[in-house]
Amino acid sequence: VDPKRVELAQYRNLPHTLAHAAGYSPESWISALSKAIRIMDERYSRMEAAGLRMYTGADLFIIVDEWASVYKSEVGKQAYKMILRLTSEGRAARVHVILATQVPKANIIPTEIRENMTARFALHTANSIQSRVIMDQNGCETLPRYGQGFYVKPEGTELYNIPYTTEAEIESNVAWWRDQVAQSQRNRKRSHSQKRRTVTA
Repeated sequence: VDPKRVELAQYRNLPHTLAHAAGYSPESWISALSKAIRIMDERYSRMEAAGLRMYTGADLFIIVDEWASVYKSEVGKQAYKMILRLTSEGRAARVHVILATQVPKANIIPTEIRENMTARFALHTANSIQSRVIMDQNGCETLPRYGQGFYVKPEGTELYNIPYTTEAEIESNVAWWRDQVAQSQRNRKRSHSQKRRTVTA
């Protein structure tokens, strides 16, 4: 979910991306979150049938940028309920939520959501109150304005430094994945062509 259209645009066409809701489009936000919930419910159905307590497949990440914009929109209450479901029920199904906001206030990130998000990371905050909203402790207000952040592990309290990732590094990784997709498509075409020649022969 990318309300500003620019923060997650690089990842839009990667094979990992199952849904990309860009721009101020409340309907597409809800559609993307609904898809995530359907996947989570399907996983729990398979787990129930197999007698499993933890899903054994791939992890699914729901990334919401500018959560404050989503929360304050006309679909805010609906989005909040969906995020709450995903954060409270998703862990065993390997479904994870990453919420990003420039407004780290208690009324934007309510306690119900914070309690279900045990891993936290933050950049510079305007004051210690905002730091406590995100991390449950002071410290983020002392960070430099750009280039450094803190991370708290699930069930932990120690603040760890977040490594800074440059735009060049991001683009390099994205380009690598694009190349993998192109290579995979070429291999499929080559394989299909060889099968056709075998049948013809």
